[in-house]
Amino acid sequence: EPFICITTQHPGGSYTISNPADQNFTPITGLIPPTGYIKIKASTNPGTGEIDLNKWYPVGQTAQAVSNQIKNVGLKVTTTVDCSVFAGNRLPQSFDAANILPITALQTEYITQDYPGYDHENKGGGYPVTTILATENNTTVTVIPSSAVLNSNGTATIVKTLNAGQVLYITGDNRASLSGTMVNSDKKIAVFTGVNNTDVPGPVSARDHLYEQNMPVDYWGTHFVVTRSMKKDANRIRVTASNNGTELIVDGISLTTINAGETYEFELCESVMRTEEGYTKAVGEGRGCDYYLDGEAHYLETSCPCAVFSYDVSENYYIKKNGTSERDPNSAGDPAMVWISPLEQQLSKVTFGVMNTDQTPTHYVNIITPTEGAASLAVREIKMNGGQVVYGNNLVQPTDVKPVPAKPEYSYARIKLMDNAESVYTITSDIGFIAHVYGSGNKESYAYSCGSAAVQQGVKVNNKTFTDGYRSDEKYCFGEMMTFDAQGGTDEITRVDWNFGDGTSEYYGQSITSHSYTSPGWYDVTAALYGHQVCTSESDQYLGSVSFSFRIVRPDTVFGSVIPKCISLDEYKSDPAYWDDSIAHPRIDTVQENCYDTVKLNYIIYNRETEEYRDTIIGRDIAYGYDGTPYYASQDVVEVYKNAAGCDHFVRYYVKVITCLDITVNNNPAMQHVCPGEDFSVSYTKNKGDIEGMATLKIPGTQDKEIYISNDNIKDAWLTIPVSEMAKPGVYKAQLQIKDENCGDLLKFDIDFKIYYPQDIFSLKYNNVLAVYASGYGGNTYGNFTSFQWYHNGALIPGATSAVYHTDAPFKPGDTYYVELSDGVATPLPACPLTIPQDVEDYNVNKAPSAEKKLINRHMYIVIDNRMYDAYGLRVK
Repeated sequence: EPFICITTQHPGGSYTISNPADQNFTPITGLIPPTGYIKIKASTNPGTGEIDLNKWYPVGQTAQAVSNQIKNVGLKVTTTVDCSVFAGNRLPQSFDAANILPITALQTEYITQDYPGYDHENKGGGYPVTTILATENNTTVTVIPSSAVLNSNGTATIVKTLNAGQVLYITGDNRASLSGTMVNSDKKIAVFTGVNNTDVPGPVSARDHLYEQNMPVDYWGTHFVVTRSMKKDANRIRVTASNNGTELIVDGISLTTINAGETYEFELCESVMRTEEGYTKAVGEGRGCDYYLDGEAHYLETSCPCAVFSYDVSENYYIKKNGTSERDPNSAGDPAMVWISPLEQQLSKVTFGVMNTDQTPTHYVNIITPTEGAASLAVREIKMNGGQVVYGNNLVQPTDVKPVPAKPEYSYARIKLMDNAESVYTITSDIGFIAHVYGSGNKESYAYSCGSAAVQQGVKVNNKTFTDGYRSDEKYCFGEMMTFDAQGGTDEITRVDWNFGDGTSEYYGQSITSHSYTSPGWYDVTAALYGHQVCTSESDQYLGSVSFSFRIVRPDTVFGSVIPKCISLDEYKSDPAYWDDSIAHPRIDTVQENCYDTVKLNYIIYNRETEEYRDTIIGRDIAYGYDGTPYYASQDVVEVYKNAAGCDHFVRYYVKVITCLDITVNNNPAMQHVCPGEDFSVSYTKNKGDIEGMATLKIPGTQDKEIYISNDNIKDAWLTIPVSEMAKPGVYKAQLQIKDENCGDLLKFDIDFKIYYPQDIFSLKYNNVLAVYASGYGGNTYGNFTSFQWYHNGALIPGATSAVYHTDAPFKPGDTYYVELSDGVATPLPACPLTIPQDVEDYNVNKAPSAEKKLINRHMYIVIDNRMYDAYGLRVK
């Protein structure tokens, strides 16, 4: 039951879910309900408004099987109003979720973190999985694994090129971790990590999968407050470093120093004195840690930017102190993982929703806020009423907010949300906060971050963020004092060289400054940033520059701006004369603008969409469109580009895909064999295409035979090879020829077989004698044999190399015998086997008291009284 949740406090919005990599994906669209919350589910049998799961994840393949493979399964969510998007993966008693970053917040450098796989019941193992999703075509992704990757060359670097919507899966070994894997790209990507199955810390009673979106290194920080989840007896905290020599300090105590890509784990537990069975088992399996902290909140600082994740432990990680199997009330739910935002990435407001299930009806949110703004912290359920947002009561009570013991400048609150409800909430604060939401139920849990401010390199102009290359349509007033605030992301800015674009510069300036413009116009501003990463001592490194543009206007300025408007093909075709005139004569509007509501003029220029038709593209099995897109089925194609006017240009053509025949016929290496008068069968698989007419069987020395093969696509079917009318034993090499109706190819398949000698070429003469008929006698028409080898129950009988085989004891009913014969010219061939009958005693001529066997010159004779018989029962002299 995977699903996507969209939440908003802006009524009247709509959403579209598309798949940029799959041309056959039909976009899913709809309105966001008045509640501001919608859950779009996925299914292998999707209904209206649901996603086809086969187009979202490689259904039926394990995490191991998809490793190092690219799949066209990335989904893009677009909304018409500001929204938050969360994604969940769930089966009953298996649940986790992730906050989905907007594309604008994605970056190109990641270092991953996950939890080592584990399965205490050995029901399939635990494999860490890193999922990389491209947002643009021709994105080069480089992966430097921290441990061996399945279906790859161990820890060797992996380089792949992805298009928008394509996903690269990286899977590690069973019980391993891919934490510290470096992922870099030349364009923006999203990275998700987790594990398909694990116990936290293990081995305990509950296992689950973990799933979370990783943050770019740009958004890592050095100051954190970590909290314990409600209804959990512990959380495992894992810290991954971006630089060598990173020191980890908790509550003022130095724990350790780790290098880039290394991960350190410690535990927040109910009591460090607890050493019951669960704790002991975890340590015994190497899943313990070096540092345990009790209490609800702790302050973590790192000397260099780090990524911090919190992991809810499995239920019954600890058992009750009385040693019974009764469930601890603080041990609900399975493992879950969540990104802990650094204190540098505080928000002032966020909207989020909870993910209610029949087994997880209880939800919580943990919040960290500066103590000076704790009184303004509010969590409210919101509802829509007649297009208006209605806020519920504040769920935060004064007693819920507590100072962090080791860092009283910050406070924390753990708030219980509404039970059994998929509700929308807002968190607000006058100062700022970080938060994550989670839920625990009957053997399942989930957790996801409520978001981060995603501070990156740029400049805030009057609190509006400008990144490099940004050109703003916003207008600022003549003579207004403007504030410029340089942002460094994870870097600490020590100075800025400002160039305000009006001939004024400020070298060795502060990161925050102010400036006003004395003339209207467009201004190009450049801020050259100098400083260092927070963990280095160098203070004057060049960090790059930020260039951006905006417009200054006078309060009494009347100006015109060109506003292009694209006319659709349908609009144009409805009245070409009207639109041709509109294009030739731009329209002028009057509108109210800023700067004292002065009237301004806007010039609107109309442009039209265009189209062209191209020739049909034909290909075998696969045809590549004019834009290089592969097509596997015939279809009409419309490609959309931008023309010189910036409007859509449609290229229409037809793709014809000729499907060639794909059929395989298995030639048994051991060779098929039959007795005279029998046919045999071979297996075949037909995957696609069409067969023209009948197949032809060619056997040297015989007339060709036509064989019917069904045109149905089928796996491991059986085809009868008609050789029963061929009486002559021998070794044959035949060929089955099949004509491809669509592509004209003649497919040829070798079929080798043998026809054995008939069984009656030898006979049971007595209850302990088998004999081969001589040429011309008893029906042997195959010539004179020069060598013989007898077999009993399929095994060669040593020394049994004459035309007659006998034993001292009678043959056993049900045993099988056959002889391999050679005439000295052709390949030796077996005779078909004889099964000793139940009435074998009736063949015994040795019953006469006077009968005796005599071996004379290596030939066996029977003597009865004074008469001598050979092995065929003929009287001899």
